[in-house]
Amino acid sequence: MAQLILVFHTLLSTLRDVLPIVAVIFVFQLGVLRQPIPNPKRMLIGFGYVIVGLALFLIGLEEALFPLGRLMAQQLTAPSFVYGAAMPTTMVASWHHYFWVYLFAAAIGFSTTVAEPALLAVAGATTVVLRAASLTRPPRPRTGLAGRLWHAAHHQRGDRARGRERGAPGAGRHLEQPRLPG
Repeated sequence: MAQLILVFHTLLSTLRDVLPIVAVIFVFQLGVLRQPIPNPKRMLIGFGYVIVGLALFLIGLEEALFPLGRLMAQQLTAPSFVYGAAMPTTMVASWHHYFWVYLFAAAIGFSTTVAEPALLAVAGATTVVLRAASLTRPPRPRTGLAGRLWHAAHHQRGDRARGRERGAPGAGRHLEQPRLPG
């Protein structure tokens, strides 16, 4: 029963934390871009998955990794580990007595740095999948800076897609870069 209460409280706190982010996304989409929400049912299901996934992740951290970290910290800083079996009673602990703690922290930092490019690769793959899943071109924003940026990006992309070179008739001369003599 305690586990169910933990899951319920974690779900509620995750929902409370994610709702402001969802509100900002909806306000930006509807108020700034002035576009309808594409696939609202899929988006709500996705937000549900995010909330459940984050809640399970947090429960996993609280129930497994944090207790393991506390146990390792206690063991690495225990006087019997630092000084060995023959621990002097009159010795005052100094920073250099905790060499193993610093070595362990350096190893954790190094492994985190090594893992970071893999996380970036996952983010890149996610972007590719999301772009491939978009079967239709997003509707053009009608007004403001967003509309001008959309038009410039899609107009330029369209010229390249039709095989036109810069300076060719109808290639959108307003997007040309100056050519250097030579």
